[in-house]
Formats: sequence, structure tokens, C-alpha cells
Amino acid sequence: KRLATAGLIATIIAFAVGACHIYVIGNYNKDNGSIHTVKYITEVAQQHAFSGEPILVDTSWHYYEAVYYDTARNPMYFMSEDSTKNGAYAMLRDNNERKITDLADFGKKHPKIWYLVAQANTYERSITPAGWRAVRTLRIPNSPSHYRAVEIEYIGN
Repeated sequence: KRLATAGLIATIIAFAVGACHIYVIGNYNKDNGSIHTVKYITEVAQQHAFSGEPILVDTSWHYYEAVYYDTARNPMYFMSEDSTKNGAYAMLRDNNERKITDLADFGKKHPKIWYLVAQANTYERSITPAGWRAVRTLRIPNSPSHYRAVEIEYIGN
């Protein structure tokens, strides 16, 4: 009985130490040193977007992270990357529900959107797709995040 109790106490202590470690470090990518801030940049875009203005995420990989924060008020989309042969992309390759294959056609339907983009150089102008013009760029307050929420409008090709 003592051995079982000691094992239970050791397990609880290990869980507590692990939880404290994650709390202190935060949502941190140990592979490339980035801080996962997709949730926060999505919230920034949603706070400033009008109802019906969609959010376009710069890559399918960021879409995987951002889609959890999708709302009916500001639906989330991603650009088609069908040339990607990675297995993890198969779920998006086979589903056209939120995939944008023609950004010009999307711009005609939605002339103003929010574009979530990761940009390593914080001093450069915001990256925008061809045929679009940046209206304003928002960042996460007090954060070293590379993500930007860029309000863009369609100007044509």
C-alpha cells in the first residue's frame, strides 16, 4: 500500500512539475524557436474586422493552427497549395470548403479581407498578394510575434 501511495504521489508531482514548466515557457516551438501566437493574431483581426469580412491565412500550415479560432462572423480561408506532396496536407487537398484556388475571383466576392501572415523581418512593409493593397497592418501588442494581421483590399490585376 505504501508503494502504491508513493507511486501516486510521485506521479502527481511529475504532472505538477510538467504543468508548471509548460506554463512558464508558454506555447513555444523548440524546433525553430518561434512562439505560437496564431490565436492572438486571429483575435486581433477578429476585433477589427467587420462582420462578413473573411480571414485569409498565408499558408496551409498556419491554417491548421488558425482554423480552431474560426467564427461564422469572420470565416477563415487558406490559399491552395496543391503542389504540396506532404501527407499532412492531404486533408486540405481533398477538401475544397475553405480552399482558395483563385484569389482574384475571391477578391471580387470579398473586396476587403484580413490576411494573416508570418513575416520574420518586422521592419519590412507587410507582404500582400498580387492584386491586393494593404490598408493597415496590426500586430499583437507587446509581443515578439512575427505574425501580422493585414487588412487588404482587392484592386484587381
